[in-house]
Amino acid sequence: MSRIRAFALAVAFLLTAAAVAQSPTVTLETDHGNVELEIYTDDAPISAANFLAYVDSGRYDGATFYRVVRPEHGSSDRPANQVVQGGLSGTELSGEAGEATDTLPPIGHETTETTGLRNQRGVIAWARLEPGTASSEFFFNLKDNPSLDTGDVSRQPDGQGYATFGRVTSGIDVLEKIQGLPTADEAAMPALRGQLLVEPVTILSARRSGGPYKAAPGPHAVDVREGRWTDADRDGRVVPYRLYLPREVGPVPVVVWSHGAGGSRAGAEYLGRHLASHGYACFHLQHAGSDSAVLREHGVQGMLQRMRNPEVSVARFGDVPFAVEQIRALGAEGDLAGRLDTERLGMSGHSFGAITTQAAAGQIFPGVDQNYSVDAFLGAFPMSPSPPQRGSAEAAFASMKMPIFHLTGSNDAFPIGDLQPEDRTRPFEIITEVDQYLLVLGDGIHSTFSGRRIPASAGAAAENDPRHKRLIKMAATAFWDSLLSRDEAVRATATRWLREGGMASQLADSDRFESKTAE
Repeated sequence: MSRIRAFALAVAFLLTAAAVAQSPTVTLETDHGNVELEIYTDDAPISAANFLAYVDSGRYDGATFYRVVRPEHGSSDRPANQVVQGGLSGTELSGEAGEATDTLPPIGHETTETTGLRNQRGVIAWARLEPGTASSEFFFNLKDNPSLDTGDVSRQPDGQGYATFGRVTSGIDVLEKIQGLPTADEAAMPALRGQLLVEPVTILSARRSGGPYKAAPGPHAVDVREGRWTDADRDGRVVPYRLYLPREVGPVPVVVWSHGAGGSRAGAEYLGRHLASHGYACFHLQHAGSDSAVLREHGVQGMLQRMRNPEVSVARFGDVPFAVEQIRALGAEGDLAGRLDTERLGMSGHSFGAITTQAAAGQIFPGVDQNYSVDAFLGAFPMSPSPPQRGSAEAAFASMKMPIFHLTGSNDAFPIGDLQPEDRTRPFEIITEVDQYLLVLGDGIHSTFSGRRIPASAGAAAENDPRHKRLIKMAATAFWDSLLSRDEAVRATATRWLREGGMASQLADSDRFESKTAE
């Protein structure tokens, strides 16, 4: 190999390595404007990882900037260190009821001497008491503050300084605007008098730019309830359900889920729990006539034979608007009164449940006189979607009424039947009148979405199952946030993540993601 070629390859390698090692970036969204910063994971691995853990888990969504230090807070012989402080402890420090909740364990202290990152203008650092107590509270330096670096004992007798881990790349003017907001004369801690904002500034969302979207469990504990409803107007048909409910919070948006053939209300628990941890009430329905009871009694072939009867489809399609009525009743009275936001509903399902979801979204079926679209739903999330088995697909999908996120796998054939993986993308391709997304998981199979255990014999599908589940959770949470949140900023952030490269940045080479807007 010539020296010139070897040198060129070495340069190419170094450029590639630099691109791979690019620091993560985070956007803090407030109603005063956005603050963008890069996080130095290489220089300050412990501090940076802690901050990103708060961001990725959504713990900083709803946190506040609550403390500012301005020049007048100092004196001629002891100038003030100008900072804006934020995190989860604003209510606690203001002396109001409440305290910081859902904090992660404290982290080890990284000195500025070790990291080489000084407390200079625009740099973010961890607030702390003793070294090793930093957890959720951070501050931005609005001027060079060398007294906050390691080795200076004028601010901290231990001389260990404050651990830095990133720098503002855009929005320092937003922080300066926050620094100038009115402050309270009194404080529970005398040292903070004149430094606590009268009206703390809420961090509407904290997101990696192109990073994962709420991939980790959310901040809410999850309660699980089961019950059943009886529909007197359909000869006493019983609809069992399982509810995944975020504890002690509300009103929260509602997602209804429908199982596949031979399934039950216990299906897709991984998704119901995840969404509930992020503030959604998830009602998982069970459809008599196409559920696990039929599979146990009649076997696979007997169940498939019964599924060919249009009345089975009609019965499960009718379960959905009936369930919506019952959910609205639950949200109006009893112990769930005020806990359910029954004006913000979405519909999801897998396999036969995806067809049920498509019906609720407006699909028309030959031989079925009634239209089973549900106007109450604001979006649909079918997993393993299907084109119609009879008649024109264009006619079947001509009147879809809501945004749709189609989710399938590259090997998502129906286990028994003629439906092939490429058929799963046809609804996305044919539908034109609503906004849509399509995610195809590389090596994903039909069972990837149901929550059933995938045996090792399934090969790549089993190996990729943790990755697939992570993508499904992110896709569902972002989609529902973009449609069902009452917070306009959250909807906008989720939509940008879906449409501007966030979802795509999480995929493997074997995955495929597309979106298209209504024509």
